Amino acid sequence: MTRDGKTVWEFAHAMSHPRDGVYRAYRYPPDYPGLRYLDLSPRRTAYHDALADSPLARSMFDVYAADGYLVYVKEQCGQSDIAHLFFLHVDPERTDDLPEERRQVGFDNLDFDFFLRGALFDGKCAARIPLPDYPIAPIAAIRTGQFGPGGELWSAEFSVRDAAKPTRP
Repeated sequence: MTRDGKTVWEFAHAMSHPRDGVYRAYRYPPDYPGLRYLDLSPRRTAYHDALADSPLARSMFDVYAADGYLVYVKEQCGQSDIAHLFFLHVDPERTDDLPEERRQVGFDNLDFDFFLRGALFDGKCAARIPLPDYPIAPIAAIRTGQFGPGGELWSAEFSVRDAAKPTRP
């Protein structure tokens, strides 16, 4: 509710059985870090910016590079397209640039859940994932895709050399 008492949204759940659960809601201030992903405008902007370039990969999702981010786009998207974890593995030029716990495996694991990093709008979906600040290896250094119930649904491998190297502002 707004401060003047107007209902902004509400949730109704018809419990058919007591084990269906009890729900609790907490109030968070507008600057709470976990809410930053609820704003659709950066994803819409990322979606439109990405379409200006050619995709780095085409699969179930097209993957673009734009301004230091990877942008995942699917034109006709539904809940089933985003229901599974996405994987994103990045090889640095130097393993010393990796977080301590990743140095032994040699790549950074930036896997993500679409519900936390993406948005559905106008039948489309887009997610925008920041690339790490360290230099990325120049050849076939990014592997991404999506895990399904029985394994990989799709995957792609590319280098930032396949397009203009993204730059962070």
